[in-house]
Amino acid sequence: MTLRAVLFDLYDTLLYADEAGTRPEALALLARAGVQAAHWDRAWAATLPASLRGEITLLQRVRIALENAGADRHGLHLADQLTGLMYARNAPKLYPDVRPALAELRQRGYRLALVSNIASYRVNWLPEFEFDRCFDALALSCELGLLKPEPRIYLHAAERLAVAPQECVFVGDGMSKELSGARALGMTAVRLDRAIRELDDPRDDGFDHRVENLRELLEWIPIAVAVAGNGAQPT
Repeated sequence: MTLRAVLFDLYDTLLYADEAGTRPEALALLARAGVQAAHWDRAWAATLPASLRGEITLLQRVRIALENAGADRHGLHLADQLTGLMYARNAPKLYPDVRPALAELRQRGYRLALVSNIASYRVNWLPEFEFDRCFDALALSCELGLLKPEPRIYLHAAERLAVAPQECVFVGDGMSKELSGARALGMTAVRLDRAIRELDDPRDDGFDHRVENLRELLEWIPIAVAVAGNGAQPT
């Protein structure tokens, strides 16, 4: 089947989020609340799925994590201050090959979608980077209540693009079994291994092709049939 659409993961595929330097101040607040850093890190991580599904706000996440980490009653009043620090914790940075690649794929005739496990308090990054103009569809976990690799989040994107799953390429860094999830639906899964990012978690090996940057993706992917009219497929 001819490829007609490209679906992209967000984190460590199109952008990365560096620490903004607020952790020392956050740890000082936690110490005032009687919370050890290791206990906080575990409690914070445990609230991630609910945050990504849009089930809790950032403030609610902080309150739950504080309570589960053993904060004393006085410490619970620090939730507002800690929420501000957690909101500002990461500074998003776009990879330099992203805009040229998206523009080239559009020129080749592909429909584009963003499929991201993202918390509601990070969604404001997207219009600030003008991603709402770059993509024909957004499938965001916090809005849909779905997380990759759940099938419906990929299918939502394909439906918004009016294409079949088999007509889609999904490009991601391979975290959280996102490639296997796309591939199980008949999508062509491409793992993007950016050399400048070192990720500790195990990568998803359920992919059809591997690239190290988006320039390599452009070299591999054909001109879409909507433009070329020849039905060319990658080999």
